[in-house]
Parts: sequence; structure tokens; C-alpha cells
Amino acid sequence: MQGVDPLHDRHFPVRKRDGRVEEFNEARILLALEAAFKAHLSLTPEDPLPDSVQSAVKLCADRVVERVLSRAVRGAELEVEGIQDAAEDQLMADGHHEVARRYILYREDRRRARVERELRANFRPPRRPARPLPKDTVFPRQDPVPDERLLAQERLRAIYSQALPKARPGENLNDLYRRHFDCCLNEGEFLRGVTAELLEFDCTRLARALRPERDTRFTAAALDTLRDLYLAHENGRRIETPQYFWMRIAMGLALNEVGPRESRALEFYEVLSTFRFLPSHPILRHAGAPHPQLSVCHTATSANDLEHLTLQPAGPSCSWLEPWHRDILPFLSRPRPGAAPSGQQLNKALWLPDLFMQRVREQSSWTLFDPADTPGLHRSHGAQFQARYLAFEQKAAHGALPSSRRLNAADLWREILASLLDTGQPWLGFKDAVNTRSAQDHSGLVCAAALGGALLLNADPGEAAACPFGAVNIAAHLTERPAGLDVALLRGTITAAVRMLDNAVDLSAYPSARVRAASLQHRPIGLGVAGFAEALDRLQHHPASPAAADFADWSMELVSYFAILASAELAAERGPYPGYAGSKWSRGILPIDTLALLSNARGLPLDVTSGAAQDWEPVRAMIRRQGMRHCSTTAVAAMDGPARIAGLTPSLDAGQTDPFRLIEHAARRQKWIDLGHALDLPLPPSERDIDKLSNLYLRAWEKGIKTIHQLTPVSESREDPATPRVPAESAAPLEMASAPI
Repeated sequence: MQGVDPLHDRHFPVRKRDGRVEEFNEARILLALEAAFKAHLSLTPEDPLPDSVQSAVKLCADRVVERVLSRAVRGAELEVEGIQDAAEDQLMADGHHEVARRYILYREDRRRARVERELRANFRPPRRPARPLPKDTVFPRQDPVPDERLLAQERLRAIYSQALPKARPGENLNDLYRRHFDCCLNEGEFLRGVTAELLEFDCTRLARALRPERDTRFTAAALDTLRDLYLAHENGRRIETPQYFWMRIAMGLALNEVGPRESRALEFYEVLSTFRFLPSHPILRHAGAPHPQLSVCHTATSANDLEHLTLQPAGPSCSWLEPWHRDILPFLSRPRPGAAPSGQQLNKALWLPDLFMQRVREQSSWTLFDPADTPGLHRSHGAQFQARYLAFEQKAAHGALPSSRRLNAADLWREILASLLDTGQPWLGFKDAVNTRSAQDHSGLVCAAALGGALLLNADPGEAAACPFGAVNIAAHLTERPAGLDVALLRGTITAAVRMLDNAVDLSAYPSARVRAASLQHRPIGLGVAGFAEALDRLQHHPASPAAADFADWSMELVSYFAILASAELAAERGPYPGYAGSKWSRGILPIDTLALLSNARGLPLDVTSGAAQDWEPVRAMIRRQGMRHCSTTAVAAMDGPARIAGLTPSLDAGQTDPFRLIEHAARRQKWIDLGHALDLPLPPSERDIDKLSNLYLRAWEKGIKTIHQLTPVSESREDPATPRVPAESAAPLEMASAPI
């Protein structure tokens, strides 16, 4: 019987979203994964994948097929969403994290397109749900668009029909919802999707606090995202309702609390289920799971020590180079991001010292070196870097460094800008702004920067700390008063959010012992903002107005103020982070104070207002007494999926296409942020000019911006103010429609 395929001639039906049934075809999985990798590597559908990448794709596809068919053999019904979930899980398990992220965005784009098609077709729900609900179930009207409201109700009924049992005679929805909560957790633990520790909570007490009426706050698109990405499921059947999901996240983040954990879980549930705080994708995906990976760990490679740029390290996502490296021009000439053998994308990025930017402005000469001739150059910054660079330049001028090359700094700058116009890259990090403002300057040099600041690469190579992220939904804290923000409510939200992120540092699973050790040594967290565009709409501030810039400044100051205060309060309760002694925090230097340090180091004033609206002395006094629990507290990072769950636009400054105005907003926020601001710049057609682009990036440097992500082409057409905003993707649509799973 050897060699006999037990599945030969067996056929497995797959149920489509519209109810149709088709035969399972494993070739579709391979085609879809190939398309995902091509989109990730910026290849066209016709371009072949490199052999090493194709092998990785084939292996991943085989494992997905094995997962899916093992379920089918056991009698499970195959559904399209379940197969896509298996593909996403396998991408993550195989280490293709960036491809998985793009695949998630692709799925969301397809979901949104389906919702829009249904709305255009005047969708009407069935007259009765698939499973009878209690007679008093009410879906209040909250959205002024009838079709959207009805579509959201239908999505919610579909989730209820899978997750909730049949109501008992006379039982209302609230009672049914609360009665079944404990059963949901037990089923999740049986399926190994929920850690058994959650069953130790007083589930009866938690169930009484559930607010089923909050399910009606979700839009249809948000429910699609929630259903397909986050709700616990078995073989395509969702076992969680939206409020079960929020409570499970709250419990998962309260597992290491001392004392009655239920009280903290209820506090966390309140800020989560009201969309006041939006945790990042890893937290939403894994909180409460047996092995939760709750932190973001970006990887990068500093290439300055390497003789050649044929980099093949283990799974890097970005290769950083300084502009004095002799291979800078070949590095810039890459037509699109390359690929590592693992199939992960190798983005390109530059780590620019202030000396280079000053010579660009002066249009003076610049020297390229072989890194073998300039030991220690890339491990220095500021005045130390300048002294070493000038010394090496003098040696080169006297012929002692024959491999060196002199050119005009402005000419090299134009090559950098030409690459940006052609490929949207390199990412730019301003080396001295990052290091001068780093709170961890006593721990070594930051040699590269993950966007949003999640990575610490110190002089001791490879010290990386993973960082849990989240965002405060500014739009959920607005008041009817002219002041605009409910400051007391905002403080309560931030205090709970900082505690959740602090717990995530301890609860998270890490990819290696080294990353875990660095994360616990520094304990970075990143609290940012979301809902800014919606807040401007409600406050009737035009995105390009001075009032909008002032609001960006004030709202970020409040987030920073209360986040630092919460971190100091946690330090009193749990102790400061182990690397606190010698940090800027311990020396009484706060993020706002580092603006003056950067200005003094450059010998130039920063083009950004430095005033504060809050009295910072109480915060300083608390840090002096108690220290800080975290080496960092604030960062603005991409929050696409979580933003959609809350019905927010993924882009922080949605509708704003003036890149100069975006830089102004980012600079006003950046002065309060101790990590970074993941800034994508729109590129209208009128700005596709190297001189205009040069002015744009020089403006960013002059304003103290730390990092800039890629340029993104946009149309210059303005939105009609009367047209409802439709959430936009943060990345271009993927060319995957020809090979759906």
C-alpha cells in the first residue's frame, strides 16, 4: 500500500460567501500566495518570483493544503474565509510576517469592495435571522444611511446565529448573552485558542458587565473585519460575539494583575468596548491566547560595516545605509525592494547625519568611504561623528585613503530624491535627531530605526526591544464645549491604556531570549493617537488650517503628559524599568526638553513651536520621586485594522494631501513623542519635481522630524465636504484578484 494517496479521487466541497459550493482546488492556494509575495516584492503579476522565494511559497502552500484537508477529512465543512485564515496563520508561522500583513490588507480591501457593491445594489436583509433571537432584541438606528444600517444589522445577526445558542422561552438578548459567556470561554480553551488561565476569572461577575447594545456601534465593514480577523472561530464558525471579544482581550491583558483581576479586566473592557483605546493588531489577535505575541518587533540591518550589499541576514525587513558609504549609489539604484532568501522584503533606508544635511544646504563637497577604512564612524553621532568624519576626510585629501571618492553633497542628495520619485524609497532616518532625543543615550547608539520607533539597535550589535503599541481615539473624547476634549476622560483612558501595554510587555511571547531580555530591560511602549481626521470634522477645523495644527499639538501634548504621568505612577507601584539609571528620564530631561538639545547640537534653531499648554512641573516632580516604568511611552504607528474596527479612517491625517502641512502636523506631534512618528508623505503630481521634493525633505529635517517612511502617489482632487469619508488603504491595492482562494 506504500505510495497510495488516501485522498485520491476524494472531492471536498468549499462553500463560497454567497452560498454557492465549488470543489476544493489546491492550485488556487498556491496562486494566491504567489500573488501575495509578488505584491509584497513590488513585482507585477507577470514577473517570476526568485527561485528561493518560489520554494518558500510552495512550502507554505503545501502546509496550508495539509491544514485544510486535515479538517475536511475529519468532516468539517470548508469555507472560503476559513481557508484564507489558514493561509494567513501559515504565513505567520513560517515567518513571513510582512507578507501576512499585506495579505491582511488585501482581504480587508476585498471586504470593503463587497460591502460597497452590496450598498450600491440596494441590499436588503432577509426578513428573519438565520437563528431566532429573543423577541425584545432591538437594533437602534445609529447610522443615517439606511442601507448601511440594515447591512450592519444583518452582519451582526449572522455572527449571533453562529456564536449564541437558541434563546430559551421568554429569555431576552441580554440574559442570553450573559448566560453563554462562560460557555464561550470553555469552548475557546477546548479549541486551544484561549489560555486556561482565563477560566480562573469570576466569569459570572464579568458576564454581568457585558454591554450587548455596544455591538450596534460597529459598521458593516467593521463587523466584516472583526469577524474575519479577530473573532475566535472553529472551522469558519465564529464562537465569539463582539462584546465577548472585547472582554477576552481585557481579561488577557489583566492576567498578571495582583489582587482582584476582575476589577482591572472591567476597567480595560470599558475603554476597549467604547473604542476609546485601540490596541495594535498583535494584541487584538493574540491577547488571551496560550502563547500571545503582543509586541511588534521590526528587524533591520545596518550595512555600513559590510564590504558588499548582497545582504542575506536572517529575515531582515530593511537595510540601512549611511550616505558616506562607498556603495551608496548602487544601493540607491535598486529599482524596487529586493528579496531575502526567506522571501521577506528587503526595503532600503538611509541613516542621514546632520553634517550631510548641512552640506546639502551649502552645496559643498562630500566624501564617500570604504567602511573598512573608517572604523567606528557609523557608531558615532553629533560632534563625535563630525570630528571623526573630518579626520577621515583629511586623510583622504592627502591620498591616504585611495578608495575614497569626493562628490558634491547636493548631487548625491538629488540621486536620493530621484530614487524616492522612482520607487517611493529609501526611508529616511535623521541619525542625530533620533540619537540626540533618545532617552536611552546612556545605553549606546541607535544605529537604525524602525518606523514608529519599535527598534533599539545599540553599539552592542543586535540589541532589539519589541514594543507593544496602541492608540487613543481622540474622536471618542470630544465634548460639546468649545475646548473640544474631555481631559478627565482622556486621562482615565490613557492611564488604563498604559497599564494594558505595560502588562503586554510581561505577558508577550518573544521570538528569542535576546529580544525578551532587551524588552524587559528597557520596557518600551508606544501610545499614539487615532481618530484625528474625524475629530477635525466634528470640530469643523479644515485639515490645512492653523487650528488643525494647533489641535494636533495640543492633543498630542495631553497624550504625552498623561502617558508619562501614568508610567511614573506605575513605577511607584511596580518599580522603574531596569535600564532607568543614567537615562534622560533620570537626569530630568523630558521629550520636550530634547528639542533644545537638538537645536544646540546643530547650531541652528528648530523650525517648530516649543510652547506647552500644560504645567509639566508635577510630572517632573513625580519622575524625580518615583522614576519611570518605561524607557518610552509614545509613538505614532500604523493602526489600519484597529482603526477600521472603530469606524475610523486608517490614515491619521486622512483627506490631507499637502505634504508640507503633514510635516507641520508631524513636527507639532513629534516634539512630545519619545519614540517616532510613522510618517508617509503624499506625492501629488504637482510635487513630482526634484527641487520641490528637496524643499519638502529639507523642511522636515529643519523641523526636527526623526523618520519619514515612503512617498505615496495621490490625486490632488479634494474631497467634497458633503461626501461621507470612505476609509482608504495605507498601501496600494494588491494585484491578487486573478488568484483568489
